[in-house]
Amino acid sequence: MSKSSIIERIGIRFVQRQKAIVARGADDVVHILNPIERAVIRAIEVRAIVVSACIGMGAAAVSVLGTQWISPNMNNEQLSWMDVMRQFPFATLGSGLLVVGVAMAEIILLYRVTLRAVHRMAIEAGIKLNSANAESNDVIASLVHAAMDMPISRQPFMGIDPMRHASRWKVLLVSWLYLGKVFVTTFILKVILRRLLTRVVVREWLQLVAVPVSGFWNAWVCWRVLREARLRIFGRSAVAELLQSMSQARAAEPKLNEIMIRCVACVIVTKARMHSTLRFMLMELSGAHGMPEVERIDDQRQLLFAIGHLDLQARSAAFQVLRLAAVVDGRCNKRLLKLVASVEKLGGGVGGAEDRPLEMVRLDFCQGRGISAHTG
Repeated sequence: MSKSSIIERIGIRFVQRQKAIVARGADDVVHILNPIERAVIRAIEVRAIVVSACIGMGAAAVSVLGTQWISPNMNNEQLSWMDVMRQFPFATLGSGLLVVGVAMAEIILLYRVTLRAVHRMAIEAGIKLNSANAESNDVIASLVHAAMDMPISRQPFMGIDPMRHASRWKVLLVSWLYLGKVFVTTFILKVILRRLLTRVVVREWLQLVAVPVSGFWNAWVCWRVLREARLRIFGRSAVAELLQSMSQARAAEPKLNEIMIRCVACVIVTKARMHSTLRFMLMELSGAHGMPEVERIDDQRQLLFAIGHLDLQARSAAFQVLRLAAVVDGRCNKRLLKLVASVEKLGGGVGGAEDRPLEMVRLDFCQGRGISAHTG
């Protein structure tokens, strides 16, 4: 992985220092998960979401009650903000410091909850947290990256540049918006809600609205980041399971492995992001042979040409890899749907589960079903 930030290194150190738990069948890397392990991982996620909601409601309640205690007359309708600043300077300062302090404590607790949840997920997935194994450490870093809500890398990897066909200025704009979203969603959104609700809610009850709103917001944020961590665990398991199931097809067709790499490369360029599971797919497919020395390995027209010359079994195997690569981050865009449809027209599917729409494949994967449910 690329060089970690200070915050990410702190998160990794926190996870590695958690109390060691012996997992069932711990094998130092993410193994093929069974239904029980998938259910446990989802249960860990649900518990963390509930705890995050409670933290949000508790923080909001402390802020409301503390503000009322420090400055009981702050909500007097007869006073303007300037009057408040002149008559209650210490109360205003005290209220502000209280709100900021509670917000900081809330953020720290949320990070702690998500990192502890990631720790438990990793243990359940069979990862040794203090291992010398580079792959295990890469998995841990990936999970911490997700838990701390850091943007997915757009850096080149193995000669594949996710930004090759992307608009640079659009990505830059999205990156700046991403960096500012924590401030916007945590502070500005709550201020806007309060200003809007002053016209429809009795003033005595207005402050209490912050309690359920904060609880819901924290639950949503926690769900989003832990969903990403869970998908990274499920993704590695699904990749290992899929490639294991098609070992004979890869051995029988020398060109199949290269075409599978082309499938992953085209997905990366189409998404314009180097998701950690797609990196893992590239490493697993390249194996001991390394990346094939071919030009424009991410070119869609060359991919379609190469798949069209495979026999039915090999074409089906390449199609399954393409579909899995398309959904491992839980997202699909129109360009990706078009690419999958183009391969399907070549006869990539052989009927049955492979004829299911890609959106159903994505939902199956996100819900933690095995590859037999969504790749055929």
